[in-house]
Amino acid sequence: MRLDELIHSNPKVYTAKVTTIFRSKQLLYKILGIQKQQKYIADAHFKKREVIFQQFFKNKKVLDVGSGRGDFLTSLREKYGCYCIGLDISQNMIFHASQDNSASVYVVGSSNFLPFKDGCVDVVHFHHVFHHLPPNIQEKTLKESKRVAHEVVMINDNVNWENSFKRFLANIFWKITDGGYIYRTETQWKKFLDKENILDYSMGKYLMRHCYFVIDAKNRVR
Repeated sequence: MRLDELIHSNPKVYTAKVTTIFRSKQLLYKILGIQKQQKYIADAHFKKREVIFQQFFKNKKVLDVGSGRGDFLTSLREKYGCYCIGLDISQNMIFHASQDNSASVYVVGSSNFLPFKDGCVDVVHFHHVFHHLPPNIQEKTLKESKRVAHEVVMINDNVNWENSFKRFLANIFWKITDGGYIYRTETQWKKFLDKENILDYSMGKYLMRHCYFVIDAKNRVR
């Protein structure tokens, strides 16, 4: 079993890994003496993300693909009044989500073959899912998500460095802690999404960055 498969099939391992990644980053920032700068940049990214959330999530029907334990869906329901559906390939994760965050609906399924009708939700959301998918599955996943979403598809994921040395170091960090397939740079993300109508995006800066893309689901030709 791949590291990422283990992480996302076992809730205890998942929680431990998330904690490890967070602490590893904080330790690195402390060693480099950049905690204050990192906090300032992170706050700016999350402020931009909040604007995106208010615009595209408020009172919407949301499918979260790779929903894990359902914590994110609970936050959407409580803060933005969303009707939430969670999908995960792990039956174990779905079981724990239905126990711990039971206000949402949960389904076992695969990202590249979503068991839903065309346009049946307003938003399809991916929280750090794409880098865990094999490259040949990512195109199918994006196409499926646009089929199911009536309004937008939202991708939240990692964004790697353009500089080859920094990219090499970041890849080592993520491979060890996360075990994913591919960690795209900003240029690579934009190339992957070059045929899409990007309605909004947030591109984090500094170390171990994150990005958000809001994709028009009505642009269905790929």
